[in-house]
Amino acid sequence: MTGHAGDGAPPSPLDPTDLLQLAADQVSADLSGETVILSMRDGVYYGLDAVGSAVWRRLAEPTPFAAVVAAVVAEFDVEEDRAARDLTALVRDLEARGLAVIRPGARE
Repeated sequence: MTGHAGDGAPPSPLDPTDLLQLAADQVSADLSGETVILSMRDGVYYGLDAVGSAVWRRLAEPTPFAAVVAAVVAEFDVEEDRAARDLTALVRDLEARGLAVIRPGARE
């Protein structure tokens, strides 16, 4: 996501069963393969690149984290561990900005 200045600490991991979904308080549009998002909560615009946009589209419906990871691995040239780490950071960032919701999945 553009404009993020993280604190350097790795985000807490997500469980493969955690359900990810877009928050209701946002509007977004696709612009030439990238996504522009307006947070209705704070009025700030955000942008996602092509990979982030692919993830964003999958979150239109509640989707298990493992399914998002698998889709990114299948669509892009990335290893599963790297995809999981990068997606965890992205989704935690989206959640912190009020753009996505993470719901605990069914733990075994």
